[in-house]
Amino acid sequence: MIRTQILQRQSRYIFANHSINHCLTRRSYKTVSAVKTHLERWRELGDQVKPSYVRGLVEDFRHTEQFSKALEASEWMCEQRVFNVFPEDYAARLNLVETVLGLEEAEKFFERIPENMRDYSVYENLLRSYTKSEKTLDKAEETFEKMRDLGFLSKPSGYDSMISLYRKLNKRDMVKKLKREMMENNVKIDRPMELNVLSIVSDFKRDCLDPLWNKYKKEGKLMDDEYRIRISYLLKLDDVQGAEKIYQKWQPTGPKLDMSVPGLLISRFRAEGNESKVEEMVNWIRIKRIVMHLATLTLGLINLGLTIVMLAIMVAIITAIVKCNVWLFQLYPLLCVLFCGHIILEYPILFASVFFYIISSY
Repeated sequence: MIRTQILQRQSRYIFANHSINHCLTRRSYKTVSAVKTHLERWRELGDQVKPSYVRGLVEDFRHTEQFSKALEASEWMCEQRVFNVFPEDYAARLNLVETVLGLEEAEKFFERIPENMRDYSVYENLLRSYTKSEKTLDKAEETFEKMRDLGFLSKPSGYDSMISLYRKLNKRDMVKKLKREMMENNVKIDRPMELNVLSIVSDFKRDCLDPLWNKYKKEGKLMDDEYRIRISYLLKLDDVQGAEKIYQKWQPTGPKLDMSVPGLLISRFRAEGNESKVEEMVNWIRIKRIVMHLATLTLGLINLGLTIVMLAIMVAIITAIVKCNVWLFQLYPLLCVLFCGHIILEYPILFASVFFYIISSY
């Protein structure tokens, strides 16, 4: 167990020092080898390797936008069969294949996924890939109907993907149809989707969306998606100043900066030839990223401090147990044995260090 944890930390440290700038190209994906090399070392540990370690590694790579490495780790996990693979693992890999190698390769991979592994999460990722472009409308609609046949439309995400695509195509009738279908099937419409739908079917009248926006502001902090929808809506009304005011109030929820929000205004300013505004937006993005990194660092330091406090408390407890072992064993023998056994299994190095320190102090 300890060897596995140490190897996991070493792997993450080594991978973190690799350049991220070339993670999205086919060439970089083909030449990456460090990931599988380290995973093969994990495999030598046999049953001691926990699936959560490998899945956590994949997520770490995704969060740091090292998609090629995440894909290689995901491939190793699915192909080596060191432990049971679930539909969610295939869904994550499908998303990574589309990100790194493109939609065509993602479609080929989908065909290789076993039928019993094609659950909601897999089809959801496939649908999301198709709804990114207007050119794949037919495939998106075909996938959506397949999800309907399989009973996978009890959640809002599938509807949300199709509504976003129909919005790009300005197909208001289809948006109204899907909203009506969601209400008939008791599918929950979340706040971003409600704003999205209303902004499409309201015929661009400000008084239709403002009451709902004000209601959400009173309910609590607005999410990135809601700001993006609101800004997009105002820009369609040619209310650039209003969109700027909303943008100034935006506080990114993180942990990564959602570039699609400032991207709306940047695209508008570039179309108008307003390069000074574009430069202003770019500078703001740099500053905001620094602020977000500092906030993340502060949170990390707080968590580290809490961890140190918890370890200090644990050391105190173990010290008390070791020093008062005779009295504790006499009064609570079973409880003492179980607790000590748990500490030894979970924190062997810490327990051994404290025990050695106490023994050597006599």
